[in-house]
Amino acid sequence: MFLRKKFLKLKKGKIKGKNSNYNSTLLYNSLFGLKTLKNYRIKQKFLENIKNLFLRKFKDKKKIKFKIFANIGITKKPIDVRMGKGKGNIDHWIAKIKMGQIIFEIFDLPLKIALKFLKKIKKKLPFKTKIVYKYYDI
Repeated sequence: MFLRKKFLKLKKGKIKGKNSNYNSTLLYNSLFGLKTLKNYRIKQKFLENIKNLFLRKFKDKKKIKFKIFANIGITKKPIDVRMGKGKGNIDHWIAKIKMGQIIFEIFDLPLKIALKFLKKIKKKLPFKTKIVYKYYDI
């Protein structure tokens, strides 16, 4: 009988291609977003940190929309284990991000407050990003 696993232990793989057309524009009637300028594998930990920063500041989940999801499990063998005997257990989760992809969008916030928050997040992320806006000329 064939047994299915809910989440397979995948290989990390390379992030192929120069820029992404998928998730590259602002949707959901949002005014601001954060766009990547580099291919990267982002850990779920960073996404949770952004979400916690936002909730501490604004206390409303409905004003932020994440467009990426950490769905690739990265495995790691425990320390002092010999080679062989299969693949290790899942250690953490990552999401592959292509250059030009929008990480998240913010809406229903004033211009100054949103820009200040996005600049704060921009410093905390381990890769280069750019603030994207819809109607404003900054």
